[in-house]
Amino acid sequence: MHSYEHRLIVLLAACALAACEPQPRTTDTTRPAAEEMPGEPAPEVRGYPPDSLPWLREGRPVVFETREWRPVGQPLAATADAFRRVGEFEGMLLYAAAEDSPPYETLFFPLGNELWQPLEPADSVISERSP
Repeated sequence: MHSYEHRLIVLLAACALAACEPQPRTTDTTRPAAEEMPGEPAPEVRGYPPDSLPWLREGRPVVFETREWRPVGQPLAATADAFRRVGEFEGMLLYAAAEDSPPYETLFFPLGNELWQPLEPADSVISERSP
């Protein structure tokens, strides 16, 4: 099993568990305390149509943290709050699973409509002294 598949299973399980947690019921009309107020909605994530990405059309890898990354597998369906922004490549924002920490095993970029393309590191490591 690829590491992105394992992370997807963990991510989907966490989302399913969160959806199954019982929500508190209130019968009074008083306003909840500040700590119970829902947080601000997650910022909207702009998707990148594959045809709009020169690096993808040209078959070049994404370069991030001295590694080359390549798209793998099929796009995954997930909401933006399952990810956090970790970097950028040629104007395209890069994300990791919200619970992941460096060094990342899988990166993602949004395609739009809550679809995310996974990227895994290629065998190449780029020297930190490269321009």
